[in-house]
Amino acid sequence: MRAVPPTREEELAERVRKLEAQVAYLKKSIALKAQKRSQTGTKPLVVAELSGRGHRLYDLLEVAGFRQVELLLRVGSSPAAQPECSYVPRSRRSFSRTPNGCGHRQVVMCLRAEEGVRIADKTVLKMMRQMGLRAVYAVRDPTTGTTPYKGRWGKSFANIIYCDFKVLILWQKLGTDVTEFKAFLR
Repeated sequence: MRAVPPTREEELAERVRKLEAQVAYLKKSIALKAQKRSQTGTKPLVVAELSGRGHRLYDLLEVAGFRQVELLLRVGSSPAAQPECSYVPRSRRSFSRTPNGCGHRQVVMCLRAEEGVRIADKTVLKMMRQMGLRAVYAVRDPTTGTTPYKGRWGKSFANIIYCDFKVLILWQKLGTDVTEFKAFLR
């Protein structure tokens, strides 16, 4: 399908927008260089500051002289944006096999073993982040190896002694207490 060519007014409006971004970039970079005596690292600061002030990010990156502008915009896009890749349906299918999903390493292993695809781990990780796919794992305590508290379980008995341990007959009142504490023994 053929796209409609832009009108003369639209071309001029786009050119004005780019020139305004260029002027704003130059003014801001000169001001930052005057404040800081160091000139290193000012480009990203200027672009970040001006992108929220009505200028398009693409125009600012182009003015700043960043290479591969499309790649930078794709990496910084929102998770709702779907990646343009032929592996997306396959990776989504292998992710959804388990109820909690699986991590990018398992998805890569499935793609390599079952589909015969040559793909890097980081590529699948970026793709899963863009699609918003994330595995759900139980967080374990590194010291004890247990999962977090999930409510009361087991029987609990009524307190009938109330810390009154005086007895008239031997073995009349017995109680136990299970307390966990760490002991570093060598």
